[in-house]
Amino acid sequence: MKIQCYGCGQKLDVSELAPFSVIPCPVCSTSLIVPKTFGELLLEEKLGEGTMATVYRAMDLTLDREIAVKVLLDEHAGTPHTSEGFINEARIASAINHPHVIPIYSCGEIEGRSYIVMQYMGGRSLAARLADEKGPPVVQQILRCWVEAAKGLEGAHLHGVLHGDVKPSNILLDPDGNVKVADFGLSSIVYPDDPLDYQADGFSMPLVRSRYVSPEQVTTGMHDVLSDIYSLGCTMYEALTGKPPFDSDDPRENLRRRFRGAPDSPATVNPEIPGAISELILQMLSVYPSERPGSYAAIANEVKKHLEEPEKPKRSTGPNAARTVRRESPPAEAKAPVVRVPRPSPAALSAPLEAELAAAKAGPGLWFLRLFLALLAAVFLALGLGHALGAKWYDTYVMPHLPAVESTAPLPAQAPATPAVSPVADAPLPADPPAMTPSGVGSE
Repeated sequence: MKIQCYGCGQKLDVSELAPFSVIPCPVCSTSLIVPKTFGELLLEEKLGEGTMATVYRAMDLTLDREIAVKVLLDEHAGTPHTSEGFINEARIASAINHPHVIPIYSCGEIEGRSYIVMQYMGGRSLAARLADEKGPPVVQQILRCWVEAAKGLEGAHLHGVLHGDVKPSNILLDPDGNVKVADFGLSSIVYPDDPLDYQADGFSMPLVRSRYVSPEQVTTGMHDVLSDIYSLGCTMYEALTGKPPFDSDDPRENLRRRFRGAPDSPATVNPEIPGAISELILQMLSVYPSERPGSYAAIANEVKKHLEEPEKPKRSTGPNAARTVRRESPPAEAKAPVVRVPRPSPAALSAPLEAELAAAKAGPGLWFLRLFLALLAAVFLALGLGHALGAKWYDTYVMPHLPAVESTAPLPAQAPATPAVSPVADAPLPADPPAMTPSGVGSE
């Protein structure tokens, strides 16, 4: 095999050298890496190795394009289940078309080893960037990475694809700082959906995975989108504070700490972190899935608020800070006294409301009786008013239009009229008195 020095153009025969060994150019002393052929691909540099595969920077000789190639490790290559699952997950992930997801170009098997060809980012992973950080992380840059990673995970979820292993090494950056998420679904091939009995003898787990796995994956082995949200919270916690939320060197201890309570507040570890962002991360790290944010969109929208209008971190109020302010600040000008109106106590504000609630609780029967009587009175009033209006309408509009009806039935026989007899009239009249003479003596 011959290679060409990119420094001076000198061609070198490296057929006898070990792949990926570094040699100097004999003409210009430029450091060169010995490549390795892999089918139609030329593996030029080893970028990293995980628990499942090795990633190489490579060249597609057919398309003359720089690519990244993920090759399954030898220890997994001989397992048909693992090799088939590796290819199937690559095919599923290739259906995702999103600007913040690594596109997959092809996959297959060469020399008995399964491989995946994907876009070469040209930058580094978030894990490598955090390892090279010398000072505290730049909060605004991390927040922008957070938003783009959440959008990529959301785009995959809309295609029905879960990640299962969100961590800094799976969040990749290009030279311009743009973020893309990689390795969707590959962890399910190596780690079955079984509970993790970390108390048992002989338990083993990669230290890195123990720092980001969700509590429900530990207890039940199952995971969903809320599990990935938990892992994203662990990733952003580390990116903003410089250390994982559970940073023990013992994987078992990391798993135990998930169930002992929340980690330290990110704002406590790094005072430059806005308070709302710190609370959002702790919400994502809740042991109970129902208490976490329900979607990546909600997370991205909340973080974007602080990208548009960043919250200023609170200044320290300790005694040292107070002395520094007094030394550096100019003398304060005299100000007019401020008259402070005493605020009512919370008990005084809540007393009327409590009294009203107590009255409502004390007499529910009285309120029911009043309501019943009011309804009954309304019913009777409606009936009376309806009757009066109906009778008036009938007399006004119906009665004048009814025809007169003549009765043809014979009248009952009447007794002949007889003059009324008065007992006084039937009695005999008294005799006339005798005629009186002038002398006053009656004649005989």
